[in-house]
Amino acid sequence: ALIAEANTYVENGGYTADSIEALKAAIAAAEAVVAAPESQDQVDAQVLALQAAIDALEKEQGPVEIDTTALEALIADAKEYAEKDIYTEESVAALKDAIAAAEAVVAAPESQDQVDDQVVALQTAIDNLVLVPGAVDTRELEKLVAEAKELVEKDGYTEESVAALKDAIAAAEAVLAAPESQEKVDEQLKALQAAIDGLKEVDDTPVESTTTEQATTEKPEAPQTGEASTAVALMVVAIMAAGVVIFARKKATK
Repeated sequence: ALIAEANTYVENGGYTADSIEALKAAIAAAEAVVAAPESQDQVDAQVLALQAAIDALEKEQGPVEIDTTALEALIADAKEYAEKDIYTEESVAALKDAIAAAEAVVAAPESQDQVDDQVVALQTAIDNLVLVPGAVDTRELEKLVAEAKELVEKDGYTEESVAALKDAIAAAEAVLAAPESQEKVDEQLKALQAAIDGLKEVDDTPVESTTTEQATTEKPEAPQTGEASTAVALMVVAIMAAGVVIFARKKATK
């Protein structure tokens, strides 16, 4: 029964080649013992050996997914920098080498760590670009414009603050299209950052009313106990007086 089970594992596959080969060897040894058993101890030992080979089977791992999205996006940015004529030839050459290395990794990535390391290397090459004398560096402003555009697409900010940010983005893009000086670029960088910092979140919390309606119930006025007591007393006195008169008349007639 155990040999039949072991053969099922071999036929179904899904295990590493080494562990399958070890199982096949154990199956062959077990079949040899079944064909000519010498003792019960020999059979029992082979059962244990075959079970151990089954337990040692290792499943094949599927292909590991490697995310190259960030590296591909950075390659696109790097190529734009490489096309500009505001950087020195040496720094552009170093950037192009980094781009080539990054593209090779994207074409055949071996691991996520390899991809992540290449992202760092390519970003370093971009950061190490050296401006030629008199050139205007717009890299920081370009990055901030991209960040600002992402924020504009998000919900949760007031219309006024988003409108102000859109105006700042438009102004920044105009400067990027025709940068006149580094000072102009730096000023626009500060203005755009201020517009980002000025985004105000919409307050969805309902405002509680400051006035609370209170139900008022008029209490019934307490009865005027003083006047009632006086009336009762007068009635008692009148009754007593009448009683005295009647008693006196009866006494006189006797």
